[in-house]
Amino acid sequence: MGCGWGDASTIGLLAPGAAGSTGQDASAGSGGNSGDGAVETEAGAWGGTGGSSGAGNSTAAGGTAGNSGSAPTPCSNDGECADPTAFCDVEEGACVACIVDANCTMASQPACDLVKHMCVACTVDANCGGATPYCDPSANECVACLVSANCGDPKLSCDPSTHKCTESCSVNEECAAPTPYCDAQAGFCVQCLANANCAGTGLQACAPSHHCVECVDNTTCAANKPYCEPASLKCVECLANANCGSSGLVCEGFQCVCPAGKTLCSGSCVDTGLDPKNCGGCGLTCDAVFQTCVSSKCACQPALVNCGGLCTDTANSPQNCGDCGNGCDAKQVCVGGLCACRPGLVECGGECVDLAANPSSCGACANDCGADQVCDKGNCLPLSGGCGAGLTECQINNGTACADLATDPLNCGDCGVACALDEVCVQGNCHKYESAAPCTTCPCTIVCSALFGDPVACCPTPGGKLVCVEGGSCP
Repeated sequence: MGCGWGDASTIGLLAPGAAGSTGQDASAGSGGNSGDGAVETEAGAWGGTGGSSGAGNSTAAGGTAGNSGSAPTPCSNDGECADPTAFCDVEEGACVACIVDANCTMASQPACDLVKHMCVACTVDANCGGATPYCDPSANECVACLVSANCGDPKLSCDPSTHKCTESCSVNEECAAPTPYCDAQAGFCVQCLANANCAGTGLQACAPSHHCVECVDNTTCAANKPYCEPASLKCVECLANANCGSSGLVCEGFQCVCPAGKTLCSGSCVDTGLDPKNCGGCGLTCDAVFQTCVSSKCACQPALVNCGGLCTDTANSPQNCGDCGNGCDAKQVCVGGLCACRPGLVECGGECVDLAANPSSCGACANDCGADQVCDKGNCLPLSGGCGAGLTECQINNGTACADLATDPLNCGDCGVACALDEVCVQGNCHKYESAAPCTTCPCTIVCSALFGDPVACCPTPGGKLVCVEGGSCP
């Protein structure tokens, strides 16, 4: 095999669910009961977020359960409490936000809800005034009206979806902008009765509350925001992770985004600190064979060293043996970061010698054949006998030797033709070679092709290392 490399205070349109019930000991509050007026839900006192609002002109379903919240701090006096629950409800034995109105110092929330022990806009009408003189007890909000009698004019009706006084009507002609249509059943003017009434408003759908909105279902949403969010009645990109496809995106804030630590590149979420195809940024690629991505930067694969911009195996590179720029002699190879004689050569007096074909060291160092002899396969034989089959007489070191011109790197293809330090002799021709690292098992097609193109061969060395040899054949 080859080697390679729903939150609190959501306003209902007509009939919101009531608040989520109080969760105990950090448990979630239960869902709210069904509602029948335009109210604003509240969070459970200890249960986190309250139930979400219902929608429609009929009784709505109850809100969803509140999220898990923190358990209340037990207490016996105020000194044991701190903001935001700075007061001790001695009867309950728990710290709360307020016990009396005087505990509520924000101008927008001057009243204490004695059931929830939370500061709210109002609990009674006396907390309200001006254009909104009535307290909606279910939402603890000041409104213009609760019932039509609050409007003070027989021609006006209290719109339960907005708690605002609107003109009473029996036909459209009795209405005017911004509520030009008559809801004959309810008897008051509304913004719309059907989707077509919302043309020109920039909105596409008529909600059950007779208000123009972006959507009441997915049918009026566009391709870039295909889902209708039921609480806000706005078109959004997603409602759940499943809406974001299989590219690793998650749904957060109704938008498809990559999880923390990931970046969207070509439609997929990737870690630009580790992704070699997007290293440090989208489209910034590392060399697919010799590099990897480390801390947003391209770096050489393990066991390789950057030498002049090239990832090099300094343990086996004859040009960078043991360190960048440390080249071996042409008669040497690099083994384990040290220069050593090529296979078939032996060191004699500091020089690498072919004992099989060297007349000065024939068969052994310093064994000099005479002038009338030839060194043939390590033996000094009479010159008159010539060389054996497949060998050629060459004049070497002032003597005669029999060389294999097909494989001898010192006499490759012809006498005296020596291959360079990064070449081997294959079938009488010098071919370049390089370490096959980081590949460890032939054929190492990806690495070898990256080094020399095709044809190329993966060849084991006598030392057990692998090298890539251009030309497609091993020595």
